[in-house]
Amino acid sequence: MKKQIILLLITIYFSATLLAQNSLVKYCSVVAEYSYRGNSRIPKIHADYGSISNFNLIKDSTIVKNLDKVSELNNPMDALDYMHELGWELLPFNNMLPNNNFQALQQIFYFKKTFRQEELR
Repeated sequence: MKKQIILLLITIYFSATLLAQNSLVKYCSVVAEYSYRGNSRIPKIHADYGSISNFNLIKDSTIVKNLDKVSELNNPMDALDYMHELGWELLPFNNMLPNNNFQALQQIFYFKKTFRQEELR
């Protein structure tokens, strides 16, 4: 019985190791930049995913187009919901930074997504 358990644990370990090598993790951020006009705060939102070439290994060619659609959204909550719908995982930290001599404020949300082997070229 002990040998079977040890063999099972070894099999699980090597299976998990092989699966991890057959996936690709990508990161991106959603930036909400607030500018102040009078008493109102106006957000401008965009996704930062680095170079388009970062996504060359992924079969789905709509990923960059979908990330670019973030800039069409009106507020950070819509952007967070949209990223979740696309399958991106919100990471448990974000930054809030002053910008342009405190005339604007940037809030940055970080995401990651793991692409499985069948999603890769």
